Amino acid sequence: MWRSSTFPASLSYPKEVLRRGELPVPAEEALLAVEITSRGNAETDRTEELRGYANAAVPLYLLVDSWHPNGAAATLFENSGNGTYQRHTTVPFGKPIALPEPFDLELDTSEFPLPATAAEEDD
Repeated sequence: MWRSSTFPASLSYPKEVLRRGELPVPAEEALLAVEITSRGNAETDRTEELRGYANAAVPLYLLVDSWHPNGAAATLFENSGNGTYQRHTTVPFGKPIALPEPFDLELDTSEFPLPATAAEEDD
């Protein structure tokens, strides 16, 4: 069983998995993992956590990345296999990102917070 070195922002599981009452719930039974980057953990979420969820065969990994090198963005990684995700979609904050089945919804990223400037963080 893979264990993250950090706690994900969210994991989504099928109801039947949660009803078993098994703790901790294995990551490999999750339908979706969500990580929200901070300045200090962004690279870990983009690399180590990405590999960990892919190796655990979590089918969807949503990275909400305020610190993305090309500007704040949300990236959905899909189709895990052989320790990697086969597909990914990146949208800038403000554009919707589609979550496939079993969620089948568009996530509005327009309200996702932009990173604070250094001056704001010092306040």
